[in-house]
Amino acid sequence: MSFKDFQKFLDSTDSKLDIKRDIYPKMKEIIFHSTTAVTSKINRNDRQFCYLVLGYDFMIDVSHNVVLIEINKNTGLAESSPIINMIMPRMMDDSLRLTIDDLFEPAYINNSATNYKSPYPVTDYSDYENMWEFMHKL
Repeated sequence: MSFKDFQKFLDSTDSKLDIKRDIYPKMKEIIFHSTTAVTSKINRNDRQFCYLVLGYDFMIDVSHNVVLIEINKNTGLAESSPIINMIMPRMMDDSLRLTIDDLFEPAYINNSATNYKSPYPVTDYSDYENMWEFMHKL
């Protein structure tokens, strides 16, 4: 379910919860703490210029707590749903821009990110936004 669809569901139940204000920051915090906890294990050989795409599965309980279900290092890149079909090409493009562009075009970090229009549009996200940028800043 997309964030937009989940927000519509919450609104239909008269919930005062806002995904971007109440749920997404908790997800980011969980991701930050989990990656920080295993940083030394992810790249044991201290290899330069490598990265790992992780898949995080979350659940929102009846009390609206964000619960981490699992983290996958072998993320399902198969196009298994309309949402995944839309997000996957963008995820790969954005993750490569954060790694390859950082290595070969350091200007990306300074300013060129705002000049790049993704050829893979995702509903409710700007084509000029890197959807995974916050992870790059960890």
